Amino acid sequence: MSGAPKDLTRREILLGAASIIGSGLFARSQESARSSVPSFSVSVGVVNVFVTVRDKKGNIIKDLEQDDFILREDGRPQTIQYFSRESDLPLTIGLVVDTTPSEEKMLDEERTASHVFFSNILRPGTDHAFLVSYSYEVELIQDLTSSHQKLLDSLYRLKPHSMDSFGMGRGGLKRAGGVEANSNWQETILADAVSLTSNEVLKPMQGRKAMIILGDGAHLGSRGEMAMVDAQEADTIIYAVRIVDPSFGSLGGGFGMPGFGGFGGGRDLNEEKRNLKKLTNATGGVFFEYDKKGSLDQIYSRIEEELRSQYSLGYAPDAGARDGYRTIKIGLKKKGLSVRGREGYYSSKKK
Repeated sequence: MSGAPKDLTRREILLGAASIIGSGLFARSQESARSSVPSFSVSVGVVNVFVTVRDKKGNIIKDLEQDDFILREDGRPQTIQYFSRESDLPLTIGLVVDTTPSEEKMLDEERTASHVFFSNILRPGTDHAFLVSYSYEVELIQDLTSSHQKLLDSLYRLKPHSMDSFGMGRGGLKRAGGVEANSNWQETILADAVSLTSNEVLKPMQGRKAMIILGDGAHLGSRGEMAMVDAQEADTIIYAVRIVDPSFGSLGGGFGMPGFGGFGGGRDLNEEKRNLKKLTNATGGVFFEYDKKGSLDQIYSRIEEELRSQYSLGYAPDAGARDGYRTIKIGLKKKGLSVRGREGYYSSKKK
């Protein structure tokens, strides 16, 4: 990455059910963004895979060599041409926070822990972070910056959204600015946030990239597959921290709300977990679940350790490799170790 990105102005975007309404950073539609060519596989000709290795006790292994790894694409062995231990490569982190009504009581702890995390992991002038929230809209709260103070200030601009924000009691769902929303737009708001963050912020960046999702995992919906594709094309690892307010909607009796699958009795907690696990598994990240037994600080410490202890494997795909989705399988010659990296990527050949 040549030079540090300049801090950009704060821009707010609105998401429609089939298109994006807005300006600036998130003005591009998801459908057109998905058809774009992934830069790492076409313009460079090299696929980079960041992986983490642990032993049976869960300890991270940091002393492996290139010859310890086995890499296959679509089942075919690949020659690892570039290898490094990535502890010093510039890091770009996007924090994507759920501010829907179900997360209102969790925001204070999220703010505090996130500030400590950013303070610990960001090296001024080298690493950069940004903050996005999603609720009835997706909003860029803070664009790329290495300033701890700007990130702290942005965390305190996170605002929980009440039921009234979603049109409850107002005779229907309304968008900010008076734009009418499709009745099922809430179903995909998490997927929209992942896609926009991947395409518009992370994809142009070089080096190591990670997205951290804080939320309950609801609202992935029918565009979940597209969100995974967009994150893979952006060469981004997703870490998900599932934080649930057990008192919201009582989670047992509850009430329903159009587009949310209902809170309480209609809420599928297992599906919410699966949503986040799909995103993390596809990109080589980790799913965490916050509970009272541990702290969010501890989870962030594990994420920080991972991001500082990765291996980078680079290879040039076979000339005859098929267009479209390609699977990646990484193995180790040493026994008793486990390796985790992204499952694949999409590639489009030059015309």
